[in-house]
This record gives sequence, C-alpha cells and structure tokens, in this order.
Amino acid sequence: MKYVISIIFSCFLAVSAVAEPAYTGDAVPSFLHIFSETGNAYVDHQSGYCNTDRFVLYTTHEKYDAVFSMLLSAQMAEKEVMIRFDGCVNDGDFGKIIGVYLK
Repeated sequence: MKYVISIIFSCFLAVSAVAEPAYTGDAVPSFLHIFSETGNAYVDHQSGYCNTDRFVLYTTHEKYDAVFSMLLSAQMAEKEVMIRFDGCVNDGDFGKIIGVYLK
C-alpha cells in the first residue's frame, strides 16, 4: 500500500511540474540566422532565461514565416520585441520561441 501511495504522489508531482510559457523582457533581437539544413531560425535576445541568450524558432511552428518576419523586421529597424517561449531546449541552451510581440 505504501508503494501505491508513493506512485500516485509521484504521478501527481510529474503532472504539476509542467511549466507555463514564459516571456522575456523587451530588447532588440540580434544575430538572426539559419545555419542548418533543417531551417530552424536562431536569434540572440536576452540572457538570464536559459543557459545562453539564444532562442530557437523551429520550422514546425505553425506561424514560422510570420514570427521570423517579425524578428527580422525588428532587428532591421532596431525595434524592441518581447519573446514568448516554452522552456529551454538542447540541454537548456536555447529558449523555444512560440510567439513574439512588437513593443
């Protein structure tokens, strides 16, 4: 019985540990680039969220073109944006971009 309670409690903790998407502060994106055949886009934004200041936009994102365009436009115009990201990927190195907001 003790083991059953332990397993149920562990399952509860695993479900409750799911993180909500986070938001960065406002900053001008820099070094927007695509350097692999997969087409994923990487951009430097702000440090302090993951192990680096780099964020990744996967090509599988439903609005990849729109988000990439906003990041590129903001970088070229030197306008601040806020990035919405869903945790850190690649062993915590990059924030996974799920949205971007113009400031």
